[in-house]
Amino acid sequence: MDLAAHWHRVRGTRPVNVRGPDSAHAEILAAAAHFPYWVRAMDGQTVPYVWLSGYQVTVPDYETWRHLPCLSWYRPENRVSLAVHWADLSQTLWASPVVRPSTA
Repeated sequence: MDLAAHWHRVRGTRPVNVRGPDSAHAEILAAAAHFPYWVRAMDGQTVPYVWLSGYQVTVPDYETWRHLPCLSWYRPENRVSLAVHWADLSQTLWASPVVRPSTA
């Protein structure tokens, strides 16, 4: 898995433009559970926050395709944040991880 895929610190990334069959989903949650210091290191500058682009959040009767779950570290309260953001909003602090095929 590439946890920093599609992270462009200068021009930003719109996850709606990079979502595909290789977009990570449950793998990100597993990584967060297995590597809690990875999540705590997230600052958007040296370690990106991440969209779970392999998932989609459905809000009935309200632009169902435009929301994705996001995982980040919320420093003021010292906790993990699992929120929902717009899929078509360009962000410089966020990555859209992908699952890479095994080369072994």
